[in-house]
Amino acid sequence: MAARTAAGSRMGSGGLRLVLALAGLLAGLPPAVASPYPENPMVFELDVPLTSPWKGGLFAHDLTGDGRMDFVITAPGHVAVYTAEGAPLWHVRDEINLGQDKRGFPFPGPHASGAIAGDMDGDGAEELAYLLPDGTLVIREGRTGQIKRNYAFPGALGLAIADFRGTGDRDAVLQYSQRELRAINLETGQSLWHVTDWRGLEHGIARVLDLDGDGRDEVLGPILLDPTGQALRSAAREGTKMHSFDSLAVGDILPDPGLEVALAEQHGNDETIVMGITGPGWWRHHEPGGIWAIGECRSREDPDKLAVGEFDPDRPGQEVFARSSCGNHPWVMAGDGTVIAAWSVRDTAPPGWCHVGDCRADPEASLFQRFADRIRVDLRGGRSPRRGEYGIDIVRAVYWDGTGQQQLFVTERHIDGQIALVNALTGEFLRIWPTKAVRTYAADVTGDAREELIVLEARPDGSALKIFWNEEPTDDITHDRLWEDRAYRRMRQNWNYYSP
Repeated sequence: MAARTAAGSRMGSGGLRLVLALAGLLAGLPPAVASPYPENPMVFELDVPLTSPWKGGLFAHDLTGDGRMDFVITAPGHVAVYTAEGAPLWHVRDEINLGQDKRGFPFPGPHASGAIAGDMDGDGAEELAYLLPDGTLVIREGRTGQIKRNYAFPGALGLAIADFRGTGDRDAVLQYSQRELRAINLETGQSLWHVTDWRGLEHGIARVLDLDGDGRDEVLGPILLDPTGQALRSAAREGTKMHSFDSLAVGDILPDPGLEVALAEQHGNDETIVMGITGPGWWRHHEPGGIWAIGECRSREDPDKLAVGEFDPDRPGQEVFARSSCGNHPWVMAGDGTVIAAWSVRDTAPPGWCHVGDCRADPEASLFQRFADRIRVDLRGGRSPRRGEYGIDIVRAVYWDGTGQQQLFVTERHIDGQIALVNALTGEFLRIWPTKAVRTYAADVTGDAREELIVLEARPDGSALKIFWNEEPTDDITHDRLWEDRAYRRMRQNWNYYSP
């Protein structure tokens, strides 16, 4: 039974008991708790309509200061916050910029929330901010949604929270294009620096993270910028298409101090590129399907979407997972760039998973129809199935069991479909959940150092948030609460479809 706690729904005595029970559980989980939620999945009915297949998203952040993660959810014309128990905190109808231009995928990018959260003025309370289509930056109180202040930045399309001055999350970077960025002081609205010769991802907002651990953030992309906007390093070499990078992921890949950036180049040299502040790491081209490749894997050999994680704890450094352009022939690279695993979704996915030749949404699909249909948006904002190429999509590295090894959290490609947990090295589908996922997300919302798999599904009168959690006892957890890590907080807020 779903817990109907959205605005406009009636919460009976059972619903009230559920919320009280959740509040008690989430306020202080003991070391070994087998049931963080009363139900699995935990379902919360929301009043945010999911009317677009690409625009709007979600992230978790403690906006109330009670130590529990709240959910920020955006959709065209809507900005809403729900508590960890699924109760509505506030919901405003506002024209948040989510790429209203229908041509292509303008910033902030597909599935990006278009919002940021943090203590933006150092008063000890959290704020939430977003851009309007005219470039107005709206800052609201995190607890109530009341407007605190507005700034005008005409032409700004996307934003990311940042700490460029070492004073906390009181800065942001605004993105105007793939080339233009502006860093601002969120307390005063003043510019810190402005660049017009940067290079960003083709479909996504700039990523921001402290790579070297000095307490100040760098701007990530094919060109790394230091906290003052100065260029640190470039991914360019002969043949590199600097305007055509598809995905970016971050992790501790190289033996050098600090974190590194992994980039997926599309076209050009079709390489996976790893680089850090102290030096370039490596460039790696891999042909995913060989002579037996089908679909996009025959015509394109780019890594497409990346995930960095601890997929093989016995190896030094983290590994880099490349989904492949067709989503059917992924591979895994070790910390030195060596390809250590490759597999075919067609071989490893069980019957019923939507991939080449047997998609339940389109049983007439054939291997030769990979470009037969384009994604079409109907009047209700839905999508018709795309025939031909299917596989895995929106790939995230997640801590499912808390032991340190990570698995892949994936969804079916090009449809609102099932989710699965997959072994990155073997392609084994460890578990599949039947959903109609419009959005997916993963975060440690219960605070037990394991991550829950979170899905948004469309409803006729709103949407539903589903939280899938690991039912095993937590006795074997070997690492700290994930939210204590600053890089984790950045990556769980600043993401989109191409770079989860």
